[in-house]
Amino acid sequence: MEPELTRAWVKPLNQVTAVAAVAPCKPEFCPTLDQMTGFLTKRILCLPVKSPEGTILAVLSAVNKVDGMDFTSEDAVFLNYAAEAVGTSLHKASLHREVKTAQKLIEARLKLTTFISESTDIAEFVDMVMKLGKDIMECDRFGLLLIDHFKHVLWVTPRVERKLRRKNARRAGFPQEKLGQ
Repeated sequence: MEPELTRAWVKPLNQVTAVAAVAPCKPEFCPTLDQMTGFLTKRILCLPVKSPEGTILAVLSAVNKVDGMDFTSEDAVFLNYAAEAVGTSLHKASLHREVKTAQKLIEARLKLTTFISESTDIAEFVDMVMKLGKDIMECDRFGLLLIDHFKHVLWVTPRVERKLRRKNARRAGFPQEKLGQ
């Protein structure tokens, strides 16, 4: 969420903000979301969702009670409990993602180290680097550009039909006349 939008929805003191009655007429009200969604906010109750360190991760809001009445102090207490639960869940999800990423990196380093100690086949090494890189980065394509300083060419991956492709090496800083093709 954009910082100015967050500040507009949650007071700088990071406390419950209740905008009762006709919300669009109140100075605390930020019409940005109504403009984006086409929704008409009449009453709103919102609270920051924070990490254990106090960083605002999101804003939790309740808009327009079904009965048309104002939000109550009980509503604010419930919203506070919900914000704490959401903050804890988001924090745990973030930690879990960090642990999984670290685990992937450690496994990749172990595979590469084991391979290097047991083999010298550059083609297999390139395959392994590309597969591990694609898995770790969670991307559709992961490439490795190998520079051959003796032939002045750039070997481009991904591999095609079990052979590395050679591509114009100018991008690697080699003069065009030294390509030798």
